[in-house]
Amino acid sequence: MSIDAGPQFGFGIGGSDKGTFENETGLTIPYDDGYFDIRKKFVLSFKMGAGIRYADHYYFGIHYQAGTGDVYKNGIEGGNHKAWTFTLGYDF
Repeated sequence: MSIDAGPQFGFGIGGSDKGTFENETGLTIPYDDGYFDIRKKFVLSFKMGAGIRYADHYYFGIHYQAGTGDVYKNGIEGGNHKAWTFTLGYDF
């Protein structure tokens, strides 16, 4: 059995944000922005979880990652960095 806990750092490298949105009048407007125009390039979160090894070869783990703040620069969107991860593995 293993217990994991500690910080997790996320660094953005690049990307673009393309799509459409509907304004107040119902008009659909296309946009093509840089991904990090409204998002932060660096995100800090904390990861905690546990794993179990069975028969010296099989592994199952579950972890939760909780962000420390908003991922958007303007704070209007209300996004937060959080995730559950499940791991299945086989050790050779």
